[in-house]
Amino acid sequence: MKELENTSQSVPKGKRFCTICGEVKRVHYFEGDSTHCSACCEKMLHTRLNARYIPFVLVLLAVLAASVFLSVQTVSFCRGFLPAREAMRDKRLTDANELYADMISGASERNARLLVGGNPDDGGSIPAPTWTFFEPGARTWARYLDTYAMVYSTYDASSVAQSSLDAETCARVRMIADLYKAKQAYEDTLAYASEVEAAHPFEGAENMPFDEIIGDLTAHADKSGSRFVKGYIEYYKGMAAKFYKADDPSFSAAYFENMLRYLPNDFMTAYTAEADAAIQAQDYDAAIGAYEKILEKNRNETDAYLSVAEMAFLGGNDEKRTAALAHFDEDDPQRLRMEMRFALRSGKLDEAVNVRERAARTADVKAEEIFNKMLADQAIDTDNRTVLLNYLSYAVENAALALVQGDAKTAFTIAYGGAFNYAYYYAYLTNDSGAFSKPLINIATLCASLVKDQDALKAIREIGACDATTQDLIDGKLKMTMRELFVERKAEII
Repeated sequence: MKELENTSQSVPKGKRFCTICGEVKRVHYFEGDSTHCSACCEKMLHTRLNARYIPFVLVLLAVLAASVFLSVQTVSFCRGFLPAREAMRDKRLTDANELYADMISGASERNARLLVGGNPDDGGSIPAPTWTFFEPGARTWARYLDTYAMVYSTYDASSVAQSSLDAETCARVRMIADLYKAKQAYEDTLAYASEVEAAHPFEGAENMPFDEIIGDLTAHADKSGSRFVKGYIEYYKGMAAKFYKADDPSFSAAYFENMLRYLPNDFMTAYTAEADAAIQAQDYDAAIGAYEKILEKNRNETDAYLSVAEMAFLGGNDEKRTAALAHFDEDDPQRLRMEMRFALRSGKLDEAVNVRERAARTADVKAEEIFNKMLADQAIDTDNRTVLLNYLSYAVENAALALVQGDAKTAFTIAYGGAFNYAYYYAYLTNDSGAFSKPLINIATLCASLVKDQDALKAIREIGACDATTQDLIDGKLKMTMRELFVERKAEII
């Protein structure tokens, strides 16, 4: 070998070096230009895998295949974090919360699909998983609950955690453990606030012992080291101030703002309370300001835009109203509902009719398509569910327009034949009775009574009774024209 490594030496003529065994042999031991001698080639041809290693190799290959498959599935699962984080950065908290919710709820379906190879059964559905491959981790749950608290409230997020996660998991994750502390603090503070109210009885704002109540609440907060207790105490101070000085929304707003020093995620609770106080004082500009604070935190809080439009209409601010409605597509049932309502309240029936005609080309057609698909599939997805429920609210206003026009039959067709029928089958298929809002029950009952359809009345009453005002109208105890009811708003049933 030393001689071969020495580049000054060469292989003798008529011989060749075998790169396998390292020997120098005559050329006839090599086939063609091969660098392997015939003896080494023969040994390689007869090389066999030892049988006792075959099971090990098979297991190794199976594990490798499974890891590759699960890695592919995991990558697609984890990619859901990217749009959720982007939504958070863009202050689209509702979208972020829904994306995290989809990741959590989608894990079970992903497990089921892995078990059956992605193939649904004869009924078109995926069977429930019997094994768990994917399970949302603590970080995913923490982000979901954090956005949930901001979209709704800390208390609501705690309720979700308590109903979805085991106590041991919650205790390990600080953010989730804090939710439990918040819920307990809320319940304890509510109980204490009730005790304070009972200890200082009063009949009205004029004889309310406001200072004594605030003093007791402040003392309770000072004794506690919990930020949750301090925050909820500020909330109850604000509620007391709202009652005490109903004509001055800024008085209670100061307490609601203090609440956010301790509970920054509960801006929905604080700013909604501020808006309610402003509405109570008929300070519509202040109410708009409160709703705009919500939108600064969460750009796609749909209800806040609708509330801004409502307050702008009441306050005569056409610019604000137009800007708020511009966040919705022209054929969005929510925008159609608000435009119909504003036209009716303004007594502009021609504008209301224009809204109806626009809806007939868009929202009416879409709602019927969704309804027929729901019946065919015996199910409805989230997006179509939202559109259908919003359409029901529009239909209530549309039926009111028909009543103002003196067309009870058309109103009955809209309210009962359309909206109530949609809500009935929606509730039947989804087991969700939320579609039967009080305005829908009221208007459907009123229309069925006007056309004297006893079968319709029976069907409606099996779902729920109308309110007392609607029943007084039907019984003739409340004398009022449809214009006085829906245009002048001398009574509220929708």
